[in-house]
Amino acid sequence: MKIPKIKGIIDRRILINYQVDSKVLENYLPKPFKPKLVNGKGIAGICLIRLKEIRPKGLPKQIGISSENGAHRIAVEWTENGKLKEGVYIPRRDTSSKLNSLAGGTIFPGIHNHAKFEVMNLVETTMYRLLVMMRLL
Repeated sequence: MKIPKIKGIIDRRILINYQVDSKVLENYLPKPFKPKLVNGKGIAGICLIRLKEIRPKGLPKQIGISSENGAHRIAVEWTENGKLKEGVYIPRRDTSSKLNSLAGGTIFPGIHNHAKFEVMNLVETTMYRLLVMMRLL
């Protein structure tokens, strides 16, 4: 299936990676993937991304959708045609968009689980707390 060209804005992207025992990661990986090791440890993480004005290319931004999204990721390697390849395996995707969760696996690759995201901007939250402490609000 051909994926349509889309346009929009990546408003925020946070990538958090951490070390995981390779034996633990092996339980989550389908064949032919193996955990990619760095200093003897596997690497897993989550990518949190806010998308805005996402729409098919050529349509106005006013009809675009926005969403908060999370993708759970594992660094992997595999052998293909005798060559070692590496990439990222994504066992789970979450989205605040009902449209994305319904279209996941059809228009958008992979299953997108519908989820609720609560995002706080640290600067705004800190300023609000400061104003409350100063009794200005």
